[in-house]
Amino acid sequence: MGGRHINMKKLLAPITLLFLVACQPSELEGCLKANIGESDYLNKFNTLLDELVIFETKYEKIIEAVQNDSSKESTDRYMEILVEFRPIYETFSESLTVLEKKISDRHPPALLELSAKEQKGASQQQALKESISKVILDEKDIATGLCHAQGIY
Repeated sequence: MGGRHINMKKLLAPITLLFLVACQPSELEGCLKANIGESDYLNKFNTLLDELVIFETKYEKIIEAVQNDSSKESTDRYMEILVEFRPIYETFSESLTVLEKKISDRHPPALLELSAKEQKGASQQQALKESISKVILDEKDIATGLCHAQGIY
């Protein structure tokens, strides 16, 4: 038994090293992450929608007023409320990463076609999630090609 007995202390170092190396992200994963970036688009978009729900409540009241009373005062108030919308959207747009801008380009917010409440609906949210996944997969394919061109596999 003396010669054949393997010392567990001697095995511990190689096993630990193997475990640490296996748990590290690969060079390709690091390259992909650097080329694709991160995305929190869904959360940012839903925050925009939450703010738009408040805006739309004001907007609905003003539209109703303009439809019922086309006076200058009513029209002026309508224009003021439209001006309030611009910073909400600009804040959203300015917060987007490069990847998120690509998502937004592919799946532009349907702010004029659908209300914020409608866009927060399950089917619209599912469509947005699918669009986000598709853009990320497309970007991953592009990034993989770039990484491979740099000799990273």
